[in-house]
Amino acid sequence: MSYAFGPGSDPFGLSLPKWDLVTAAPSADSPSAVSAYTQEHAVGIDGGGEYLPDTERTFNKTTEISAEYISNTNGTIVLTTDVWNIVKALCGTATARQITEISVRTTNSGDQRARLALRGHVHGANTHTVNSNFPTMDADCTFDGYGASDFIICGFGTYDVISGDVTIRVGHLDRQGSNGDWLVGRSQGVMVEAKTSAISDVVPSGTGNPEVIGTLGWTLDGPIRRRPGNDFGVWDVAAHLYFPATATA
Repeated sequence: MSYAFGPGSDPFGLSLPKWDLVTAAPSADSPSAVSAYTQEHAVGIDGGGEYLPDTERTFNKTTEISAEYISNTNGTIVLTTDVWNIVKALCGTATARQITEISVRTTNSGDQRARLALRGHVHGANTHTVNSNFPTMDADCTFDGYGASDFIICGFGTYDVISGDVTIRVGHLDRQGSNGDWLVGRSQGVMVEAKTSAISDVVPSGTGNPEVIGTLGWTLDGPIRRRPGNDFGVWDVAAHLYFPATATA
């Protein structure tokens, strides 16, 4: 018996120059050999309430996939060109893989390198051959591969930020084809959520109604000031952006 160690292969089959794969689920020998899946089933019932085993069928075979990466650079990473555009290339008429969530985590404690997580799914043998669109994302913000970054641009001091996160959620809708199985999918609509924590006396300011902050026009969910005991006061700021599906893959 032989054993294999390590993260396994990337289920997305991505090549990310500034990121190294840490973990992948499910694990497989190659991106095309993902074996873990769920599927629905249906079976007929006769007039006496008994199941008819010969009528059972399975459909909507789906594999949920995820991967986590760690930055291999201390330099600048651009969210659009170093993450989004590379991931976007996965989607289109030639693949059944769909991205539903992209998240970046940065912190100033422990291992301070930025981490990237991808989530999505695969639909058995039926690809999205008709209507697989993927939206344009214009949040061309930059961050370092090492240390904490403020994606919202709240105006805190350079060294005040404790952690910063950004999560991109892609709306995805599937419709069954004439054979009752997955056939057509569309990825459209993007919601970007960001969070920043900082030790600072600076008050994050916004203008307009609702409050908008930063160069990208984030809508504030609300800044919260925490004062744990006699420790420094900590700001927790959350905000979001929306992007429509303005381009096809």
